[in-house]
Amino acid sequence: MFDATMFDFDRDSLTFIAEASTLTLGGRKPLLHEIREDFCTDLGFMLKGKKSSVCYVLAKVKMHEDEILSWTLEPTVKSVRQVPAAAGTKIVIFND
Repeated sequence: MFDATMFDFDRDSLTFIAEASTLTLGGRKPLLHEIREDFCTDLGFMLKGKKSSVCYVLAKVKMHEDEILSWTLEPTVKSVRQVPAAAGTKIVIFND
């Protein structure tokens, strides 16, 4: 689980933004790990806010040749039902 304060937030696009090198989980898990929700397994993580946590899963990987440029994650349907404010948000992590 990452704390939302580890990300910049763009209010216009409702996007949490970070560089991969700034995100650490104490070496316990890789950046993206298995999330089991709604009877399926996806790659993603939980984002902890002030009042609640939201589960985000991998939606898109942007590549250039053989290099990953960024990952885009979106909230799960279950998380949006539980935290309606998460609707329309996304996370973009740049591979620096």
